[in-house]
Amino acid sequence: MNKKILIVIAILLVVMAVFYFNRNKNINATDKGIKSNETINIGVILPTSGIVAAFGEESKRGINEILSSSTNIKLIYEDDACDPKTAVSAYKKLTELDKVKIIIGPLCGAPQKAIAPLAKGSDVLVMLPSAAPESVWQESAGSMYNMQYSLEDESKFLANKINELGYKRVAMITYKNAFSEVHATTFSKNYKGTIVSTISLDNSSASIDTDLLKLSKEKFDAIFVTDISFFFAGGMDKLKHNKINIPVFSLYPVELPMARSLVNNVIYS
Repeated sequence: MNKKILIVIAILLVVMAVFYFNRNKNINATDKGIKSNETINIGVILPTSGIVAAFGEESKRGINEILSSSTNIKLIYEDDACDPKTAVSAYKKLTELDKVKIIIGPLCGAPQKAIAPLAKGSDVLVMLPSAAPESVWQESAGSMYNMQYSLEDESKFLANKINELGYKRVAMITYKNAFSEVHATTFSKNYKGTIVSTISLDNSSASIDTDLLKLSKEKFDAIFVTDISFFFAGGMDKLKHNKINIPVFSLYPVELPMARSLVNNVIYS
């Protein structure tokens, strides 16, 4: 689904949720001194720097375009660089300093997991416009809402697709973060073949050539990649450089316009 459509859904659900909560708590806007033309502050946490900055910038453009005609909505952007510690700082700044009650984001899985406990018991509504692990709902005590299917559902779908296509031996390329760990664990539980090799990368790694060189010595039918960071780091070109020319399966973000030129050999997402 187009990212702009997801943002629209998120904002609509925010409005619906606020309306629902206010109605059921019998909160009267006039009694609270809220004017119909009062500015509504909405916090937005996106990765506008770092390896997946293009992902965050595309989302930012979509949000700005959708809300460009809204005169009473103020967007307060914070960059988390897809880093959990930075996301925590961004969340605290938005909620404690800017006093926002509605947040869109984060987009990345590790930051989502990091702020879930902070949202627990608060009156802040957090809308996640991207796939998220099932656990964030419980960990936030219902303060975080996922606008897409869960990471677990996505990994299960990909594992089943690889099973259906008859690939018996798979190599997995994953990352050392909460997002990738959910994908890797769920995929491993649902894939019926053999995972012959697993490469676990660090987002701060300057090069993945050494790991892929080791992988080139293994025998496998397909590759499963758990994180779009691999493609932004030139992963497909590096596979080709190491003469690894087999089907690659990965997540839905590879269908986004800003990623397609990097993943033209991915056969399913």
